[in-house]
Amino acid sequence: MKIVHLSTNQNTGGAAKAAYKIHNSCIENGLDSSLLVQKKITNDKSTIDVNDIQKNLFNAQINSRLNALPLKIYQKRKINNFSPSFFSFLSVKNNNYLKKADIIVIYWICEGFLSIREIGELLKLGKPILWRLSDMWPFTGGCHYSYGCTKYETLCGKCFQLNSQSNYDLSRLTLKNKIKFWKNTDNLTLIAPSKWIKKCASKSAVFRNTKIELIHTGVDNKIFYPKDKYNCRKSLRLSHDKKLILFGSINPFKDDRKGGNLLFKALTKLKNMENVELTIFGERASKNYFKNYKLNNFGVITDDIRMSMIYSAADIFVAPSIEENLANTVLEALMSGIPVVAFNIGGMPDAIEHKINGYLAKPFDVDDLARGITWALENKNEFKKNFYDRFVKRFSQKHSMEKNIMLYNKLFKIYSDEKI
Repeated sequence: MKIVHLSTNQNTGGAAKAAYKIHNSCIENGLDSSLLVQKKITNDKSTIDVNDIQKNLFNAQINSRLNALPLKIYQKRKINNFSPSFFSFLSVKNNNYLKKADIIVIYWICEGFLSIREIGELLKLGKPILWRLSDMWPFTGGCHYSYGCTKYETLCGKCFQLNSQSNYDLSRLTLKNKIKFWKNTDNLTLIAPSKWIKKCASKSAVFRNTKIELIHTGVDNKIFYPKDKYNCRKSLRLSHDKKLILFGSINPFKDDRKGGNLLFKALTKLKNMENVELTIFGERASKNYFKNYKLNNFGVITDDIRMSMIYSAADIFVAPSIEENLANTVLEALMSGIPVVAFNIGGMPDAIEHKINGYLAKPFDVDDLARGITWALENKNEFKKNFYDRFVKRFSQKHSMEKNIMLYNKLFKIYSDEKI
């Protein structure tokens, strides 16, 4: 069984890391697996840079800029993360990997890697296609998160993210293109990493009649597990006598969706802040932004072992996102044995059990978020015995891959029987 995975990036960002992790797990389980990417960053021979196997007129960076051109019309748009996906870096008809594949798995494929039209060409191959819903883009008019808007259930238009007043704007055109080019989804199965995104997709105009499977993202519990806090803090040069609150993501401060501003409002409501230090990872931020807090700033972390030490060194992890599928950081923190405080939104309730392994605050009540942080700091050692073993069984990489491979085998058998 030949499996081909498609991802814009090889190992940068949560969605790309999930693709790379699943691809490597396929190989470890004896499957013939290849990962096709637009941006390769390692020498891994099983990861294929598409530019090496097909002659593209433009490189990945230029192609990404071409896809952003339609957004120039909307100079006053409120949110930059919007993908019309008119142009494609990957050509389905000219790709032998896709022609020979038994199963094709799609992940995050924006920034010009795979256009809406080319995804339609994939569906025409008649092979089993799986699409892991890393965010909402596959069923919206171009936004990656809708910020509560439900127009993707009809036809979009008057998109507030574009700051558009027209019904016939880029969001409607993008959604209509998806409906037009993805008419037949009989051979498509969506993989939802959370109950929330599964529900959203099932209501969408694009996928309301498409098969959806719930398979949570798996975490490697051989890397992420509760480590000795004292040794981790010593190695990372962190205080031994302070309570450490951890916060971070790929872009935790420029991306309002991650809720950094709500976290800092909540911190101002905490008592005894002299005993608390804030530890962050992700894009480094201005020192002036944190002038009222004792701050440990690790910047971007690319090494999983170092990241696991940072989780174990912390007392709690706070994920104050206002909209979220189910972040890898949340799962990694819980697997590392520390409670997580978050708003009760998106996929958070899939992993966080209120006052057992974390705290689900009322959206978007900063007072309740502060209460959650206080509760977690006071009960940081309690959830391990109540929940940890059960969490590992549900969210380990091994368990997740077992479900993925069962689905691959099921679809491969159906496809093989139909060919006979």
